[in-house]
Amino acid sequence: MSTTRHFRYSALLALPLIVAGCSSTEPSDAPASSPAATSSSGTTSAATSSTESSALASSPESPTTSTDPKDTAGSAPAGFLGTPSLADQPLTQAEGAELVPVAVRVGSHEGYDRVVIEFTGPGKPGWYTQYTNSPAAQASGKPVAYDGATALVLGIEGTPWPSTPQLQQQYAEFTTYPGAGAVTGVNFVNAFEAQSQFVIGLDRQLPYSVTFLEGPPRVVVDFQTS
Repeated sequence: MSTTRHFRYSALLALPLIVAGCSSTEPSDAPASSPAATSSSGTTSAATSSTESSALASSPESPTTSTDPKDTAGSAPAGFLGTPSLADQPLTQAEGAELVPVAVRVGSHEGYDRVVIEFTGPGKPGWYTQYTNSPAAQASGKPVAYDGATALVLGIEGTPWPSTPQLQQQYAEFTTYPGAGAVTGVNFVNAFEAQSQFVIGLDRQLPYSVTFLEGPPRVVVDFQTS
């Protein structure tokens, strides 16, 4: 057999193997579709003012701190801000904040109760939360009295210490503000080293969220009641 004929014969034998190799299926590298990201939206204020409620609907919102799925409650009611959770939130840092607390309001809505802490001044606050039956005042460590079965401690970072007459005049009063619904009251405990402390009394432990809104600047705590 000549060299040319031998080459052609070998090529014919190899052809089925090449075809078989090309017909095998390779795994696709296309990414799997992922669930749509959920963003918290909404607005805030005490529920008692219809004018303020309508204004809230158009206010921008900063996302709340993310939570572990195992701590997340069921679907939030309409109007609830963020994702309800029972988990404590670790301290987040303020961003250029010089926010003076000027008002505390509480409102009860269908499916949730809302605490609003309003500020004047620039920047974005940081905060932490902690559920406890024995809240203590920052700095002194003294017990803080509250009505109810449990309390949520809310520390807001980025609030100047009221060290001047002007700031003292602007600051909301350090006192207990009336509650509504499951919220038995809100105790504005003190301001110390750029952090304001609030103790929110509750008749039971409830899933909640914390949200910062602007126009005016305010921190909103929503408690899911159903």
